[in-house]
Amino acid sequence: MNKIFQKMSMAALALLSVLALASCDAGDEDYTAGAPDPGYYLSASSTSLTYSSDENQVLALVVGRTDSTAAGTVNLTSDNPAFQVPSSVDFAAGEKSKTVMVPFDLPIGSTETVTFTVPSDESTVYGTDSLTFTVKRDYKWENAGSGTFTDNILYSISGVVSVEHAVGTNLYRWVSPFNSLFRQAGESDLPTGGNIQFSVDNGTVSFADGIYYPDDSKTAIPYFLYYDTANYPNYCNLSVDGSVVTINLLAGEVKDMQPAYTGSIVFDWTEGCPWRN
Repeated sequence: MNKIFQKMSMAALALLSVLALASCDAGDEDYTAGAPDPGYYLSASSTSLTYSSDENQVLALVVGRTDSTAAGTVNLTSDNPAFQVPSSVDFAAGEKSKTVMVPFDLPIGSTETVTFTVPSDESTVYGTDSLTFTVKRDYKWENAGSGTFTDNILYSISGVVSVEHAVGTNLYRWVSPFNSLFRQAGESDLPTGGNIQFSVDNGTVSFADGIYYPDDSKTAIPYFLYYDTANYPNYCNLSVDGSVVTINLLAGEVKDMQPAYTGSIVFDWTEGCPWRN
């Protein structure tokens, strides 16, 4: 299989870094140091978080400040009551940053967004005064067998893919199918994530309308899958024949997000098929 996405060489990256540094050299005649602006700001190692069903529901929010000379206090607010952020955070003299642990309470299977904010009159231009998180509390997934997954829309490849079931629901998912296909095809640049979810209710398979990314990073696979039965019923539909599930759908490139290709993904559920057991 040909490589899909060539990364910039390290030499080119090094050259860009040198040019970037040269453009803001402190020795440049036009360089002027920024004016002091004491205040508080927010940061986090990641703002897209997924928690398992049995994991503690707590996220880490870092509150920092540009001037730690004296003790201080900053107010905090959030726009989602499910997240129990403290109304204020205290700093001791010499303390530049503090990690605030924010507990929350989300139902299993739900996804919420929350924005934490420092008041504008307490913030600094040298950091963000508002930070938005996307938080998902995932289901508990159990093994539900495996089968042969065939991609007939992007690369015309197939391989063995695992299936998982969300305990207590009728939801199932193919586990990182394109990662599995790429690995089995000998690729070294592998897509990440990209689970594809569907439901099975008394032998009836359903696939929700929407956009599906076979690669969460959108770099190893710069394409998306698009299923829209309401607007494209001739191209987007599903059929089941024995243990074989065929989903006809559309696809396109993430750079313009326009559906441009037609095709299918086919799964032969050879092990663990619930309506064949």
